[in-house]
Amino acid sequence: MLEQEYLEMANQLKEKFDENETRYKMLIMENRDLKKMIYTAYGNIRMIDWLLHFEEEIGTELKITIENTRGLLSDFLDDINSPQCIHINVERPTPPNETNDATTSP
Repeated sequence: MLEQEYLEMANQLKEKFDENETRYKMLIMENRDLKKMIYTAYGNIRMIDWLLHFEEEIGTELKITIENTRGLLSDFLDDINSPQCIHINVERPTPPNETNDATTSP
């Protein structure tokens, strides 16, 4: 192979790597946003559940639905916060040919 072909292949590989890196960062941001929404929903359901304990006129079906929703969200949050759950590491490891000094950011 010629030197030019190697350069073209290296450029294509770099473009693919940059594309994958961008997609990875977008997935990290989406993951955080979804977790924030779930925590907010859980907090709202807990407040409603707490308020319903003082209300006598609310139907039992609504109370049961809210209690079940709170329980499901609570279980889900326990699962995503458990040590067994695989969390995506935000910082990428530095390739061996690059240095990681204070002037570069992850």
